[in-house]
Amino acid sequence: MEIKIDRAENQHTTHKAYFMSVVLLICTFFSYITFVIFTVPIIGIFGEPDKFGNVIITEISPLGKAYVNGLQVGDRVIEVDGKPAAETDIFIKYGRIENANSVLVDSPITGPKLYTFVADGIRSMPESELIFGFIVPLFFFIANLIISLILYVKCKHDKAAVILVMYFLMIGFSYYASSLAIRIDPIGRFIMSGLLPVIPFVFLYFMNVYLRRYDIEFIYKSKFTFIALLFIELVVIINFILAVTDVFASTTFDASSFLTYITLIIGYGLCLYCLIDVYRKPRHAKLKPLFKIMLVSHAIAFTPFVVLNLIPLLLFNTQLVVYHFTTLFLIALPIGYLYLFTSKRLFDVDFVVTRFKYYAALALIPSLIVTTLLVISLQTESYFWVGFKFFIIVYSSMMLLLYLKEQIDYRYRPKIFKQMYSLQEGLDRYSSALSKVMKHDDLERSLSQEIRTLMPVEDIHFFTIDKGAGSIEHPEDMQLCEEDHKLLLGRRSLKVADIVTLEDGLCLIIGRRNDQLYAIWIGNKVNNTTFNVDELRWFKTVANYTSILNENLYLIQNLLDDLETEMQKGRGASPWVLRLIFCLSENERRRLASDLHDSALQDQLIWFRKLETFLTDYKYELSSESMQQLYDIKEGLLDVIFQIRETCNELRPPLLKELGLQQALDSLLDHMRLHVNFDVQFKVEPLQSMLSEEQITAVYRIVQELLRNTSKHAQADKVWIELKQMNDQVYFTYKDDGVGMDLHQTESSFSHMGMSGIRERVISLEGEIEFHSEKGQGFEVQIMLPTILSSSRGENEHERDSYLIS
Repeated sequence: MEIKIDRAENQHTTHKAYFMSVVLLICTFFSYITFVIFTVPIIGIFGEPDKFGNVIITEISPLGKAYVNGLQVGDRVIEVDGKPAAETDIFIKYGRIENANSVLVDSPITGPKLYTFVADGIRSMPESELIFGFIVPLFFFIANLIISLILYVKCKHDKAAVILVMYFLMIGFSYYASSLAIRIDPIGRFIMSGLLPVIPFVFLYFMNVYLRRYDIEFIYKSKFTFIALLFIELVVIINFILAVTDVFASTTFDASSFLTYITLIIGYGLCLYCLIDVYRKPRHAKLKPLFKIMLVSHAIAFTPFVVLNLIPLLLFNTQLVVYHFTTLFLIALPIGYLYLFTSKRLFDVDFVVTRFKYYAALALIPSLIVTTLLVISLQTESYFWVGFKFFIIVYSSMMLLLYLKEQIDYRYRPKIFKQMYSLQEGLDRYSSALSKVMKHDDLERSLSQEIRTLMPVEDIHFFTIDKGAGSIEHPEDMQLCEEDHKLLLGRRSLKVADIVTLEDGLCLIIGRRNDQLYAIWIGNKVNNTTFNVDELRWFKTVANYTSILNENLYLIQNLLDDLETEMQKGRGASPWVLRLIFCLSENERRRLASDLHDSALQDQLIWFRKLETFLTDYKYELSSESMQQLYDIKEGLLDVIFQIRETCNELRPPLLKELGLQQALDSLLDHMRLHVNFDVQFKVEPLQSMLSEEQITAVYRIVQELLRNTSKHAQADKVWIELKQMNDQVYFTYKDDGVGMDLHQTESSFSHMGMSGIRERVISLEGEIEFHSEKGQGFEVQIMLPTILSSSRGENEHERDSYLIS
């Protein structure tokens, strides 16, 4: 035990030391980066040397002092801090001019002019540098740091969480140190060159560790993986040597930049491929929402930077958009994975993905039109390049605007457009009122009242369109012209929720039954305005609601009519009616047995235990007479408990369906033999067909009733029961050697003996039953039951719905 405690303390100390070291390293790098940002200005001059030792400006960074001071592409830089511009170490190595206090520039417009660059904190920073070079990276770094701390606190013992923390910190530091990389600061270059190529592969490692808990291999180990890791290490080593030494020339710097871009693109592509691969595999269906969130977060975070910056730099040595804009999307990655890792819940991104496809298609043509007009108006020579830039900006802006429009609609549309909100309230009110509707008249009244409440219409009428008979049944006060008749009867494809515009209103289909359409005529508005799109959409929704309830009311009414017809017939009820009644009876038996077991039986057991405890505690304090009376009460309670259990078992035989008919009857007969004075012989042949629960219950109840009658009336010594199957019929025979009866004289007393119930159970299962008995000759019952019940009711000649409840 002491060894385990010491080991735990050592692990805790190690974790604490590791945590403090990381915190110290973060504080050191953060302080240094911030110090450099405020003390070293960005100049932002890219150029090429000429034969005179000057530097011709080829590009100017929009974040630098050169841009603010008005330097132009084509100007010549003559001197940097008093030295020839082309001979400075930074220019030779990187092809740029940075870390300079003064620059002598010869411009065709202004002539030679000396520019001084002095950092004076935030006040001297250009606005663009302040926002994109300091505030945005600082915010992103702090956000990643907070997320990393939350992850570490919540899941510090989870290896995947620790790797994810490293991943976030690497992204945050890379982004914050990018300002130092622009300034050609050695530490900044070291951070960028050491972290950037590794970031995608840290993500791959995290996914491998994280998905291992689900027994999923994210990326398979192979020679390719080994070679890729060696290549990354080579790139990192080259970048590191280049950042801290002056060994290589600018051509080597260009090669290392090329390798870095290639590494990042390959790493991102590999991450995306692996995410798509695990998402598409069928065996990962349960984790698809998880993979979808990861895929969407990863794509949003890195795709803009890779597509608009890295690939153009690699192919054309230029960027479509400045990287300060595309790196803003990185915030999607920590947010998405923080949600996955801490909340243990997944949100559905199907809606977002579907909307993206819809908005992408919607914005395509307008973006092309706007881009074409802009390019034509600019009258530039590089139509394709300028047009591509404009298209990306316009297309992205339109899609973003469509997303924002949807959010604004959701939040503010109900407040601005009161009528639309009232329509939604009316729909909610109407759907709530439908739960209380029990008749067609109530349904019509509710719908009519709701329409009149929301819209000022002239009149409302309900009518029926009979397509088969070619007629329309409507109230006398409803006027339909000849053209309306032809229009409604001539439309072949009318269905529920269809709207037909008539001369003095509109017709809304709210129900259908075979060739009959149930419709509502809604008159024109009192203010003579037409129904708008939102109102027509509301009508369609209400029609669908009404159609469902209308169908249910029709079915219920048909059921009631058929039941009433069956009860009024002179002959016995049909099998389906009897089956329905017995089914309801069995359900009620189950409910009653459950109530008895859970209430009365449990109360009896509680009082029995209390009485037992009382007898044990006061055994020597009560008189023998009192003790005897209490013991008698205890035995009486035991009898009552036993009787309640017997009643529960009779009402709801235990495991009837699970045991099967044979074992259930064996159990019943074994139990009966303990309480009766006659012998029961049970012969059964294995049944080839699987009987339904309804059939098993019926046979079980028949045997129960026959044994009960035998014990009460038959005075028998032996009972024979036989059960067998031949083809699709089950044959059941019951016979005893009791006193028997005259069937012709005792037919009227069958109901008192339970025989009528047995006969009705057999009829309900579409079977046949015969009774054989004479006085002194015993009693015999023969039953034949089909194993497959008829699927149709067989009572009516026309087709109807089945109302059998099983």
